[in-house]
Amino acid sequence: PPLALTMLFCVMPAAVSLVCKTPSRPLPRPLAADGDGEASFTYDSVQRRLPLIVESVIDKNSYSEALQADLRSLAGEIAAGEPLKPLAAPSAEWEDALAPLLAAGDTWLSAPWFVVENYLYKRMLELTDGPTGGADPFAAQKAESLDGAAAAFADMLSAGLTEGEVSLPSLVSTALWGNLADLSLSAGAALIAPTDASAGGGGAGDASKLADAGGKMLADDTGELCAALEAAGGEEVVVVLDNCGLELVSDLLLVDGLLRCASPPRRVTLHAKARPVFVSDVVEADLAPTLAWLEEQGGGPLAGRLRDALAD
Repeated sequence: PPLALTMLFCVMPAAVSLVCKTPSRPLPRPLAADGDGEASFTYDSVQRRLPLIVESVIDKNSYSEALQADLRSLAGEIAAGEPLKPLAAPSAEWEDALAPLLAAGDTWLSAPWFVVENYLYKRMLELTDGPTGGADPFAAQKAESLDGAAAAFADMLSAGLTEGEVSLPSLVSTALWGNLADLSLSAGAALIAPTDASAGGGGAGDASKLADAGGKMLADDTGELCAALEAAGGEEVVVVLDNCGLELVSDLLLVDGLLRCASPPRRVTLHAKARPVFVSDVVEADLAPTLAWLEEQGGGPLAGRLRDALAD
C-alpha cells in the first residue's frame, strides 16, 4: 500500500551501506539522575517528573482503589530513589539490560537515565494491563491533546495546507513546530498552546511566516530536506511518529502531501510505538481516532485520502 503503519524522517535509497567503527576511547558513563547532584536536569526529571507522570495516570483514569494504591507505591518508590526491581515478564532485551543493574543494586537515581525512563513505562503497564485489559493509560491525555489542537488545525485548513498545490516547505515547518506539543516533557500537562506550537506553519505562499519560523531554529535544513524529497521521486519515505495530538495531525498533513506530490507514486511507511510510552507517543490504535477527528474538524477529504492509502 502507498501508506503503511508499522511498529527522523528519511528517504530510503535503493541500497544503504553503514560502517560502524569502534570508538578509540572509552564512552562516557551514561547520564544518571545522581550524576550531577540534586540541581541537575536528570535528577529533577527522574525524582520529580516521573512520579508526576504516574500521578497524572491515576487522575485521568477511573482505576480501582487497589490499582491506584499500586501506582502510588510505584511513584513513591521512584521519588525515594529505591533500588530497581525485576520485571514480572521481561523480554530477552530487558533481561540483558536490567541484569547488571539489578546485580549492582542500582536505584532509580543511579541507573542510566535512558534505561530508567523506559523502565517506568514497563513497570506501569505491568500494573495496568491486567485490570484494564491492556487499555492505554494515557488515552485521556491523548484525547485532550487532540481536542486542544482544533484551533491550530482550523488555521491549517484556512491556510490551504490540506488541499490544492502541495508546498513541502510549509508542511515540513508545520510538522516541525507540532513537536512542541510533547506531553512527556511536562508530566502530562500541556506546555504550550497548540496555536503557538503550529506558528511555524504558514500558508503555502506565506514566506514571512516560514522565514520567522526559521529564525527560531539553531539549524534549518528545510531546503535540503525538501530537495532530497523531491529528488527521491517515487522512493519510499519513512516517517517515525512521535506524539499524539497536534504533532500527529501535522505529521499526517505532511504524509498526505508526500503522497500527493510524488511522481511516480511513492510509499510512505509510518513507524509507531508498539505499546503506550512517554505519555503522548503514538501507538497504532491512535491513528483511527485521529483520522475520525480530522473528519469532524472539516478535514474530510484529507482523512479520506489517508484511509484509502492505508487500505490500498
